[in-house]
Amino acid sequence: MPKNKVSSQEKPVLFINQVKSDWQTKQQSYIIKKANVQQSLSEPSVDVKVPVVESREVPIPEEVVKQQPKKNRITAMSIEEKINYLVSVPNNIPKILCEFTTSEESYKGIVVSFEDGVIGLRTTSRSDIVKVPIQHLKSVNVLGF
Repeated sequence: MPKNKVSSQEKPVLFINQVKSDWQTKQQSYIIKKANVQQSLSEPSVDVKVPVVESREVPIPEEVVKQQPKKNRITAMSIEEKINYLVSVPNNIPKILCEFTTSEESYKGIVVSFEDGVIGLRTTSRSDIVKVPIQHLKSVNVLGF
């Protein structure tokens, strides 16, 4: 008999023997109910005299609640508010690229500094910082990151 043929008496090589068992699951056989709370409350109670204590008004220190300023859209802000916002952006957030328009020229860049009414801009075309007085600005438009 050749080795390739399997006799009918041998079990298959990948045969998994499965246990046949009939599991009987038990359904809920008992019910638990809570006792009526009203019956325990309706029992007569004993009157106990409680001594009356005079109350004094204690001044409660008023806490000062700091209201956070309402955040406006950058398009609705004034020029000075936009500059303050652009300077105060944290370092972990990318700087916002803006277009700064004056009566003479238009600059595209990011705000680096703001001191004494003069803003420092790092433009996209130049590597040095351009200083522009805030009074000369006509508009500040956000271009993106």
